[in-house]
Order: sequence, then C-alpha cells, then structure tokens
Amino acid sequence: MGKTTMFSLSDKMNKLANKVDVAANEISKEVALELVKILVFRTPVDTSQALSNWQVGIRTPVNTPIGPYAPGAGGSTKSQSRSATIERAKLFLASKRKGEPIFVSNVLDYIADLNDGTSKQAPKLFVETSVDLARKRVQSMKLKI
Repeated sequence: MGKTTMFSLSDKMNKLANKVDVAANEISKEVALELVKILVFRTPVDTSQALSNWQVGIRTPVNTPIGPYAPGAGGSTKSQSRSATIERAKLFLASKRKGEPIFVSNVLDYIADLNDGTSKQAPKLFVETSVDLARKRVQSMKLKI
C-alpha cells in the first residue's frame, strides 16, 4: 500500500468533493420533481390551466404562463395534463448542472386565489402544505457517492 502524501490526500479530497457536488445536484432535481408531482395532484382542476402552469426554471424563474397541456372542462383532462406537466418538469430538470438554482413556479394571476381557498377542491394554503410535504418526503434521501 502506498504512502499517503499531502498531494494524494488533496487529490482524494477533491475527488470526494466533486462526488458530493454531483450527488447533491441529483438530490436537488429529485426534490424539485417531487414538489411538482405533489402540486399537480393538489391543484384544483377545471380546464387544466392551473396545474399545467407548475413550471420548472433552471437559473431563473419562469415568468410566462402557458396554456393547458390537455384543455378540458370540469377536470376531464386532469390526468393527461398532470402527466404532461411532470414530463416537462423532468425534461427541464435533466438540463440542470451543478450549482444552478431550480425554481418551481406558477405565474397565473389566479393561483394565489386558489391557494387562498377559493376552490372546494383544495384546502387553503395547499401550496405551502405541498412544499412541507415534499420537504418531509426528501428528508430520508441520502447522498449517493
């Protein structure tokens, strides 16, 4: 077995630090995806507009609303729109690099009203409780290095 030198120790520490950065980046993507999944299942649905607008931004928040992935009425297309919203989040998260912040947002003007409890489909503050639930679900995650 070779003798450990300051140089080899430094090299080992740098490699370990890089592995930690890579693993932390993967966990941050898992956390964001978990949050999107929770939000799309807790968001009140009529036309699928609100749930389709849970968007992921990398480096900067999204600031432009989009139309529903599967337009409908009375929640008839929520399943298709949920799936499409989750798939789009996965697509954006795949491009995230180490150190880049992730933003999960919904810029529709009425999302605040829905979060204030204007719909009987979701309790007041469903966004905040979704964030809390996502946080609890990921507390058990461990860095894979």
